[in-house]
Amino acid sequence: MAALKRIKQPAFLKKWLSNKKIRLGLWTSLFFVAMLVLLSLHFVPEKTTLEVGKVCPNDVIADRFVTYLDEKATAEKQEEALKDFEDIYKIDLSQYNDSTIEEITDYFTRIESINSAALDIGDQAEDIAEIAATAKKKMLKKSKHIQRMAAATIDMVNKSVEAFIKKDLLVTEEVSHNDDVVDALFEEIVNDLVDIIKKDEGTSEVLDMLMVAKYFERIGDHAVNIAEWVQFSITGEHKRL
Repeated sequence: MAALKRIKQPAFLKKWLSNKKIRLGLWTSLFFVAMLVLLSLHFVPEKTTLEVGKVCPNDVIADRFVTYLDEKATAEKQEEALKDFEDIYKIDLSQYNDSTIEEITDYFTRIESINSAALDIGDQAEDIAEIAATAKKKMLKKSKHIQRMAAATIDMVNKSVEAFIKKDLLVTEEVSHNDDVVDALFEEIVNDLVDIIKKDEGTSEVLDMLMVAKYFERIGDHAVNIAEWVQFSITGEHKRL
């Protein structure tokens, strides 16, 4: 039989193992690793396979911070709490005549329309910004009326808000006047676009500018709606501006 050769230890390993501090450090590290393994085995929760219709074979210990909400009991408690409060918002409509009820209903309807108009103005302003970000600036500058229309529309929105805050009838009349200006400018812009199409200078850009002009016109209409509501809130009469 061939004699087994003894594997020679590398010089650096032999040097390390001969050092008492290094050997102590290695044994200490091995001890802590072994302890961590033992502790992890103790703290890792035991897995239990649950099957529908069968009793769990082990006790399942829930986390101490788990809470259970009884929705039925909560609803019952809420109903009991409501009974202790008087219904102060219940209105007896029998004390009002039909015309008064109609006025109140119309009042809140108009408030809702103002909120809707404000949201629409924001949406259409966003649409204009998106088109302006991609449209060619040369095309926007070809219509000399588009900037005037934008300025008039912005003025309408500002004045409608001012009229609402100050309850000013004169300012609502200014909104009405600017609406006529915006409508006239829209017609001028349409004429400008027709000329551009005749010269075959870019149909897609023309459509972008037409959409921008239409959005400005719609924003102006919303400003008029707000001004009309302001007049109604002051005079009690619904007058078309």
